[in-house]
Amino acid sequence: MKRALLYLVCLMFAISTHGEQVCYIVQSRTTVSESGTTPRNTTATYVQGGNKKCQLTAGNKATLTLDGWDGLRINNLTLSMHSNQKAGAGSLTVKVGSATVWQIANQSFASDDWFGAYSSDYVGISRLFTQPVAVGSGEQIIIEIEATQNSLYIESFTIDYLATPAEPVTVSFSTRLAPIDPITETIAGAGIVLPQGQDKEPDWHFLGWTETEVQATTYRPLFFSAGTRYYPLNNCTLYALYAKGEEPETLTLRQDISYSNNDYAIVDTREKKKATGSTISNKLPTADVKTLNTLDDYHYSISPNEIANDDYYYISFYQDSTALIYHLVNQEYISPGNADSRLLGAVSSQEPWRYRVLSDSTIIFYHIFDGKTRVLFPSYIANDNATFFVAELINLSTYRERGMALFPRYTQEKVIYSSNPTLTSLSSISSPRWYRQANTIINPDNTLIRFYHPSGNLLMQSNKNCITLPQHSLIIITDSYHVLKIVRTQD
Repeated sequence: MKRALLYLVCLMFAISTHGEQVCYIVQSRTTVSESGTTPRNTTATYVQGGNKKCQLTAGNKATLTLDGWDGLRINNLTLSMHSNQKAGAGSLTVKVGSATVWQIANQSFASDDWFGAYSSDYVGISRLFTQPVAVGSGEQIIIEIEATQNSLYIESFTIDYLATPAEPVTVSFSTRLAPIDPITETIAGAGIVLPQGQDKEPDWHFLGWTETEVQATTYRPLFFSAGTRYYPLNNCTLYALYAKGEEPETLTLRQDISYSNNDYAIVDTREKKKATGSTISNKLPTADVKTLNTLDDYHYSISPNEIANDDYYYISFYQDSTALIYHLVNQEYISPGNADSRLLGAVSSQEPWRYRVLSDSTIIFYHIFDGKTRVLFPSYIANDNATFFVAELINLSTYRERGMALFPRYTQEKVIYSSNPTLTSLSSISSPRWYRQANTIINPDNTLIRFYHPSGNLLMQSNKNCITLPQHSLIIITDSYHVLKIVRTQD
């Protein structure tokens, strides 16, 4: 009975309901049992440190090694885990062959990358892969959990996967240009090597293959590159993906001097540092920029490969010369606060900054408190552990050299992606932009957004401008292009 209940828990924690599913349940410090559909001719080896089954005290690891998964594709991985009631920390590494496909750096179980709160009850820690992870010939799957603070507990490992077809399957190719002959697997589950498509000169160049046809969009879709091995589930058609415009490798981003509402990277032009990553202790961390160049007296440029998704902030500019700064990935406001001249206020608040455009078209964000002006300089956090530089308002214009350049997200204007390289009218390009604000999704482009429970059940879908999150502790939010985040409604 206990085994049946545990398998039911595995099913509840799993996100994907497609394909097959197997659950490896910890039975001792050296063995696991299997429930669900175990892939044929596969083996599982489990090793756990410490003295008690399932419990990992500081310095101990649990490692599950899977062999024989050749040709299968992993959709989702769910760990049934918990911590102590008020403590517990560690790291996670999941590898397929030599590639790391999921990693959580050493941090507390209450961090968002883990569960987001301490829990003495088993909960699901899930990774839904936006593109299924293919297991190559002879590759092992290795899942390793290491505790650094007492204690972490691991009860089971659940994997949703796409099974190997019973017969060799055929893949056809839609190109809209010169036809490419279909390719059939040599044996079932062997996959195929994707062919190279052709460019359509002078504007469109071939990028790879997608599983669904892509209309004109400025969001870079998920695609499979030519020359890589693709594992089809059944007879199917892949669609050639083309790009119109410069790709990130050759594009140089120029500073935006219009300052309209947009996604921006923020760079301190004197210290050559960018605001980046997650907020730490209510501060704005920084990283060095290697290629910041001055094109002329009023413009700066930067290579887009130095800007990651974590580097973008949505900035709302208002007519009263105030602005709200919102970190897109972390879903947090960067607000000035009033408590201390060296610290930011609560990042969940929506306090605006004042801003001033300087003579070189860079910008200063500042805040007046207690009769003094505090200016936001990202580089000061890294160097001096301070967020604000205190100055008199009358002298604010003297900080021309400490202004910040804003670089808009390049894909919104520079590159267009489509399955149809014969497009002549680009008037209906989709550029979905949506973000979370407290327990609301702001959706200015009316993108169709779906909300899932961790079990995989669809809770609701909507394309309204303002969407209230469903009342569940964990929600997966997706649109046609990506998974934004697994979020907690209690944030």
